[in-house]
Amino acid sequence: MEIKSSYRFIPVEKNQSYFSPAWKSVVSQDIPLKGFVSGEIVYTLRANTAVFIKGEDGKFCNIHGEYFIPGTSIKGCIRSVLEIMSFGHLDETRVKDNRERFAFRDIQDQRGYMQKMSVVYCGWLNDNGEITSWGIPAHISYESIINQIPRCDFRRFRSLDAAQKYGLIGNRYLKGRFSDPKRPYGSKPFDKRLFCQFSETGKAGTVVFSGAMQNKKSDFVLLDNDERKEVLAVSQAVLKDFKVLYPNYIRIPYDVQKGGRAVFFTLDGKNNVATIGLSYLHKYFAKNTVSNAIPSGMKGQEPDLADVMFGSVKHNLKGRVQFGTAKQVSAELLLSENDSILSVLGSPRASYYPTYLQDKATWDTSGGIISGIKRYPVKPQYDLGVLELHGSDRLHYNEKFGAPAGRLYETEVEGRKLIPRDVENNEINFDTTTKMTPLKEGATFKGHIRFHNLKPEELGALLSSLTFHGNEKMCKHSIGQAKSHGYGSVSVSVDELRVFGKKEEMREYMDSFEKMMNQFLQSSGNRTPWINTIQIKELFALAKGFSDESLIDVFTPMLLEEFGKAKGNYMRGKADFSPFSSLIQDSPTKPAVPKQDVPKQVEAIVTFFSGQLKKAKLVEGKNTASQILDMNGKKDKFKGNGSEKILVEITKKGLKFIKAL
Repeated sequence: MEIKSSYRFIPVEKNQSYFSPAWKSVVSQDIPLKGFVSGEIVYTLRANTAVFIKGEDGKFCNIHGEYFIPGTSIKGCIRSVLEIMSFGHLDETRVKDNRERFAFRDIQDQRGYMQKMSVVYCGWLNDNGEITSWGIPAHISYESIINQIPRCDFRRFRSLDAAQKYGLIGNRYLKGRFSDPKRPYGSKPFDKRLFCQFSETGKAGTVVFSGAMQNKKSDFVLLDNDERKEVLAVSQAVLKDFKVLYPNYIRIPYDVQKGGRAVFFTLDGKNNVATIGLSYLHKYFAKNTVSNAIPSGMKGQEPDLADVMFGSVKHNLKGRVQFGTAKQVSAELLLSENDSILSVLGSPRASYYPTYLQDKATWDTSGGIISGIKRYPVKPQYDLGVLELHGSDRLHYNEKFGAPAGRLYETEVEGRKLIPRDVENNEINFDTTTKMTPLKEGATFKGHIRFHNLKPEELGALLSSLTFHGNEKMCKHSIGQAKSHGYGSVSVSVDELRVFGKKEEMREYMDSFEKMMNQFLQSSGNRTPWINTIQIKELFALAKGFSDESLIDVFTPMLLEEFGKAKGNYMRGKADFSPFSSLIQDSPTKPAVPKQDVPKQVEAIVTFFSGQLKKAKLVEGKNTASQILDMNGKKDKFKGNGSEKILVEITKKGLKFIKAL
């Protein structure tokens, strides 16, 4: 089983180092240098899928209806490839939030998290940063607790956090007398929990509430006794982490008699407080950050080739490569003029360690190494479905975007809608949505790149980054938004290379760059030719992408409820997160469908009908996904709205319209 994800990684190795040019201290924008070259590159950019570069009001960047791609967008696209091809560093300017600390609570991590939580204590935290330990708490069932709280039902109670539970009884502690703790009848052998019940003849005690958790059916009891209680000092670091992770801890009642607020905690090997929380299985900050997991040889104290060529604020370097605006040659909107697509384009979070760390490490594992440099593979563009807004959804949409002037669509995969809805009320959270009006596949732009004072090897690096080292016919760049949904695949071809007073043979410059990289690798102890390194092979594989629609589901973002299940399978060895190239290599070839088994004319339903793009799906058959609908020259005789039954002919390219039914 493979973990589904819209991205993969260019791998990094534990002992990998980065390339920093020896000439970094002599580069100049102003003074011509001996042996360096200046000139211009004229290129054509063509969209292989729909593409979207955001301008104003969710529109594609344009001036008076003429579309363009800002030079900064193209620069970022090309620079990201250059950083990989030239074995660049991974410092804080490249890796977002690389010092962010991740809150960690993972009950599926049996060897790490659950081992730390094997013994959890409960006690009273005072305002001086001290915990009076009450030892290991006993359990008490929700049924027993609810019987003591008027007008409270089980379903509501189990959904509340600790502070909300205390609020039900007037922001105080539920106290009483309790039976001796014991294992309930019928407990499973591995379940060592001891349970109390309310009892008029039992010991005095206090119920301690904790947070909500799926399938949870009990909270805790601290029984009073005459034993002397141990007072534990809490370090400032542990106390600060607790207050950051649980900012609402102040809402937990302060018991004057006990001298503090009820908390759960663990101890380290020296009997010092290690973690504090408001739940038995509480969260704490993992020991590692992204920065810790970057190989030491990849952390950039010196500028790399991309810094030296394109500029770096950190290293006070001015760029010697300037990207102009790419102007429209020909372009059409994917949809009708006033129609738009609503989508969720949130960035993946590095906290999800099954994909972001190698070798089944977690963020709390010593010595974990990051998976590498994230990239989206080139893939088929997702289908579109009509998005109907009703009630509060329409109101919230209008508040954010204004009343829609045309029809709205959303992306979907095999009928599964990718905009998440609230489980209870089926409403859309518009805070996370983006409105798009992409250009259709085939949109073409022309642009210029001017370079000044580059070494021949640097010009070779620039040309290699533009053309994937001369493989521009097979490899595509990814640009703009919605790359995770199959948008933004573009081809870049060099139309003209002008080098002032020098040779203008592209291959010679790219060969000089390749030779330089081979020398760097050999000096680093790596005898693998640069072109055959795993980094370059994986980059090219991702840039070639795939067209096999059977793979789309593997490269589709998971739904919220799928993350936990995938993580559990991963930790148990039942799921993998494999390199992109291995998945493509292992992909089976679909057998050809015998011609005699395919009826010439069949019924279909129109699923999309807007502008230049029309789609339909077969009513019956093995392939019921939406396909391109060729109107067969009859579009003026049929006006669809996205739900009509029609008769079609199956062709190699999709479906051909015959007549309406």
